[in-house]
Amino acid sequence: MKWSYFLKVLGISFLLVSCSNSPTQKPSNNIRNLSNDPQGMFIQIMNYMLPMEIDGITMKKVSAEGTNGVVFPMVGDIPIPDDLDEMQTKMFSKMFSGMARDQVCNQGVEPMFKAGLYVKFIFRDEKSNNQVEVIVDEKTCNTDKASSKRKSPHSVPGIIQAEDFNDMSGVEIEDRTKSDGGANIGYIDAGDWVEFSLDVPKDGTYVVEYRVSSLGGSSGFDVLIDSTKVDSLAVENTDGWQSYVTKYRTLQLTEGENILRLNATGGGWNLNWIYIDTE
Repeated sequence: MKWSYFLKVLGISFLLVSCSNSPTQKPSNNIRNLSNDPQGMFIQIMNYMLPMEIDGITMKKVSAEGTNGVVFPMVGDIPIPDDLDEMQTKMFSKMFSGMARDQVCNQGVEPMFKAGLYVKFIFRDEKSNNQVEVIVDEKTCNTDKASSKRKSPHSVPGIIQAEDFNDMSGVEIEDRTKSDGGANIGYIDAGDWVEFSLDVPKDGTYVVEYRVSSLGGSSGFDVLIDSTKVDSLAVENTDGWQSYVTKYRTLQLTEGENILRLNATGGGWNLNWIYIDTE
């Protein structure tokens, strides 16, 4: 995908410019001044290289927004639908944020975000003039991800709230303000995953209930126990993101710690909770 490509170029450009020792190949500010003026440093670095065109997308010069923000316009052949609703905008933002975390944050730019910088990317389709805004900041770079993870295993039998994961990649926690309160995980794309550590009392067959929803249906997820695929589950159209159904399956578990992992094979589904009981 072209976005992934130009993000990689963008990240590598940051690294090359910030590490260059040649005064003719970098802005005047030294990288050590990041903590003093990350906004100014970012603008100097980027506008030294911009505007730049990559695969039909023009990255225009950036400008300041407030004391910590940078506006980064991008114009080109970017297929943005008309009248994006809130859910579509969030999904678009999540897609970009995931690529930014993988491509930009790991290429040496993360210290700028840690110093308080945020970047507002404005994508505009030059044909339709439709546009969408995406914020990339320290949260996008996932610098504090580990603090949100559960460290202890979940007792079996018992209920596991989806947001109480031991590890994950890509999923987001969503407050259920329009239904029964609490939270669920959502904004899931193919390739995302979530893990739960289970404390199993004895070997045996266990009944598992997955509380899931989808607006439109999804191929759902593969179920893995200790890295071995043991099941797959599709999620039918439940006519709403907060309209849940319970799917019943069984799992063979062994005494001690088991790692239950859900690998998303399709996007567009939510998980509320998992309940595990003896058969």
